[in-house]
Amino acid sequence: MAFTVTELRGTASQGIDQRQYTRVWRVISDATIQHPALAIGQPPVAVGALFPYDAQAFAKTVTADYEDINESRKIVLVTGNYETGSGGDEQVEDENPLNDRPSIRWSSRTVRLPVRFTNDDPPEPIANSAGQPFDPLPEEDFQILVYEYSHNIAVYSEAKAKNFRGAVNSDNFTLAGLSVEPFQSRITAIEATNAERNGVRHWQETVVVEIVDDWRLTLIDEGIMKKSGIADGPGDPHYIGGGESVVTPILDAQGNPVFEPTLLDGAGNPLGGGQPVLLRFNTAAKPLRSFGSLGLPTTNNP
Repeated sequence: MAFTVTELRGTASQGIDQRQYTRVWRVISDATIQHPALAIGQPPVAVGALFPYDAQAFAKTVTADYEDINESRKIVLVTGNYETGSGGDEQVEDENPLNDRPSIRWSSRTVRLPVRFTNDDPPEPIANSAGQPFDPLPEEDFQILVYEYSHNIAVYSEAKAKNFRGAVNSDNFTLAGLSVEPFQSRITAIEATNAERNGVRHWQETVVVEIVDDWRLTLIDEGIMKKSGIADGPGDPHYIGGGESVVTPILDAQGNPVFEPTLLDGAGNPLGGGQPVLLRFNTAAKPLRSFGSLGLPTTNNP
């Protein structure tokens, strides 16, 4: 069955909220058309097609009926109905979902963590009137900044997503206008759902980034042993191998070994005063990755 398509006429209307148009075609077949629906799929008639004289108007519906069923069942009139968005100014849903603008969401979540020191400079231990730490340690709420980025993509790689889930950024980068230093951001989720619109199969991917001061495992440098500065050997009582310094007990003012952890200075010796030293560790649970290949936006445009 062959068709000949000729455009006959059209209409236009404009209101406060939108603009509307129609285009009417005569579709003639060389054989009997059993149903008008057979004429709807003939080019250039298509749902989602752009109106040629208004770049913000798309075909929302297409209707078809015999021009005169009593005269011939080979001729069908097809009408395309075009509309813009509100006032013609809002973005109209593109027929291709891969052209959709991404969805962006800023938020925060709260975690409750134990605290041992004040926020003073230098920090002071949080202790009772006898100078002893509270047991259990007091807890406070801390805010974690959350950034969610959702977009449509043609190809989704679970292998790539697996490589980044839980990862911490290894270098400086800009996330939606926010300057992020190494170790400050972590990919806490990458999700993807398959979908279809206007015959286009695609993936809806969401990447969640959480931002803190430092995602590395952070511990206060403290203990009941110190380095002696003497290289060890197999015959030493505190031999730990590898040519490391011998460790010896930290003594109190009376010369007795301490039983409560004492703050250390980052080099294995008791801290004489000042701020506690924090030790930071990279762990397998939070591998370091460069986030550049994730395609996250550098600007915060809505």
